[in-house]
Amino acid sequence: MLQPASGRIWIWISILLALSLSILPLPFEFDPFRPDWLAMVLIYWALALPHRTNVGTAWV
Repeated sequence: MLQPASGRIWIWISILLALSLSILPLPFEFDPFRPDWLAMVLIYWALALPHRTNVGTAWV
C-alpha cells in the first residue's frame, strides 16, 4: 500500500532546516550552547514515525 508523499516532504523539509541551522553563524560565546540540530531532528522523527524514518535516513 502506497503512503502519501506529503508526510515525507515535511520530514525532508525539517531535515534541511536542521542542516541550515547547523551552519548558521553564531558569536563565539554561544558556540558551546549550540545543539546538534540534525541529530535532534532525526531522533525526533525516528521516535515519532519509526515506520517512515530510521537510522538509514541519517546516512542519506
